[in-house]
Amino acid sequence: MTPLTLHLHGPARVVAADGRETLLERRAAALCALVALEPGFPRERAAAWLWPDSADPRRNLRQQLLRFRQQCGQPVLEGDDRLVLAAGVTLGAGAGDLLQDLDFGDSAELAAWVAA
Repeated sequence: MTPLTLHLHGPARVVAADGRETLLERRAAALCALVALEPGFPRERAAAWLWPDSADPRRNLRQQLLRFRQQCGQPVLEGDDRLVLAAGVTLGAGAGDLLQDLDFGDSAELAAWVAA
């Protein structure tokens, strides 16, 4: 497995050891922040917070985890009931605000968590 570094301050991204960067869209960045800053974050709560208006938020979460694998070539997050950073993924230090310039007004719980 290639070591990956997750950056959540400034532009949210995953950086591989070879320097290849994968920029994270809004929900992907928020999911990574929840899990990186609160290891063992409940899968059900993450799905509900990120896709509050979805008929099947768990399916959306599964699809996002699959997209991480496709984009980064390996899992970024893992866990059945509770999510953690996958083996080989570390949280990088960075400058700027957490999840810089991303708006989470569509989910009150997520917006409150990010603000805190």
